[in-house]
Amino acid sequence: MTKKEVLNEINKFSFEERLSLLESALHNLLEDYNGKLPDRSNNDLLKKGAEALLKDYEYNSELTPFTALDHEDFHA
Repeated sequence: MTKKEVLNEINKFSFEERLSLLESALHNLLEDYNGKLPDRSNNDLLKKGAEALLKDYEYNSELTPFTALDHEDFHA
């Protein structure tokens, strides 16, 4: 069964039934990971995101007006 088919079937349930189903699915998923989410290398994701936006910040001065304050002491 495809994800789309599963979602179509789930939508046939009442709100309460869907909520219960999602709660059970989440509980099972967390049990599979012993209560811990898998490491998804957040650093890699952040690096890719920063690299994707780098040119925007280099060439669009509207995105960087507050960088003029970077070297000021604002902890008065």
